[in-house]
Amino acid sequence: MFQSHWAGAKAAGILRGPYHYLRANQNGAAQAMDFLEIVNLQKGDLPPALDLEEYYNQDASNNHFIKNAEAFLKKVKQETGITPMVYSRASFLKAKVSKPNGKAPSWANQYRMWIAHWTYAYGENIKPDEMVGWSPYTFWQYSGERDFLDGITNVNGAPVKVDFDVFKGTLEELYALAGVTAPASTKYTIQAGDTLENIANKFNVSLAELVNANPQILTTGRKLTIPQPAGAGRSAEDAGDCI
Repeated sequence: MFQSHWAGAKAAGILRGPYHYLRANQNGAAQAMDFLEIVNLQKGDLPPALDLEEYYNQDASNNHFIKNAEAFLKKVKQETGITPMVYSRASFLKAKVSKPNGKAPSWANQYRMWIAHWTYAYGENIKPDEMVGWSPYTFWQYSGERDFLDGITNVNGAPVKVDFDVFKGTLEELYALAGVTAPASTKYTIQAGDTLENIANKFNVSLAELVNANPQILTTGRKLTIPQPAGAGRSAEDAGDCI
């Protein structure tokens, strides 16, 4: 389903990014070339990620993980000019992607980290476990397949549960990571009879997103900020041609 999902995300105006699941005992550079034959990275896409996990890798050694992960990451950067990210859990990095002395590989802090730690919530007082020697997290997968997201379905059109992630930064910084500028927010003047639910439905945003962007009391005549979804964005050089 990759190609239809990849194209569909772009068509729906969603910031997209691909990942590759490493087979740790196979040549990492060759896996990178296979990956790039399938994935057509474009301006406006988030950096690709390399997924480091135990499944299908039970017989792989720490040296396999370290050597082939590095080869994959270096090859992707060499071929695309884009620095990829690493996705994994801190406990797994410590157990399987560490040197005999327990330290991270020398290349570990050269790549952004997408950390997995399922706390099912995030906030100032909730932090993920991280591994010393690796970059501080850029993305944090804080929830496993527990919740639904509008528009995400199986092949039969039925809603399916998905993982949830949080980006450590602003919306503008998220778009910058994809090499594009964030779209400007829309302003809406509240009319008599309006409700937050109706306004959210009108602009196709969630009620939570609308409330977070507008904590003030709802009154007729007040201007609301309509938050933009994490969409496809636009390149800086194209900014003058867009409306």
